[in-house]
Amino acid sequence: MAHPMPAAEALTGRAVLVTGAGQGLGYAAALAYARHGAEVILLDRQVAALEAVYDAIVATGAPTPIAHPLDLAVATPPTTRRSPRR
Repeated sequence: MAHPMPAAEALTGRAVLVTGAGQGLGYAAALAYARHGAEVILLDRQVAALEAVYDAIVATGAPTPIAHPLDLAVATPPTTRRSPRR
């Protein structure tokens, strides 16, 4: 049975956040999303891995991704101040 393939521009105008983008499934997913027109936001702990997937996406001619090194295991939520209720 053949698997249906989405249209080449199926994700144009969409942003997709990919965690673990530097290797394995995250890497493959990031490339696939980019090939289908998404603006991909890449997260990974390792800067070298982010640079590799970033370069791979740019080489395909897909929209330029955003790469951000981030270790979710030690990330803390930002301190925010709430506006007073009126």
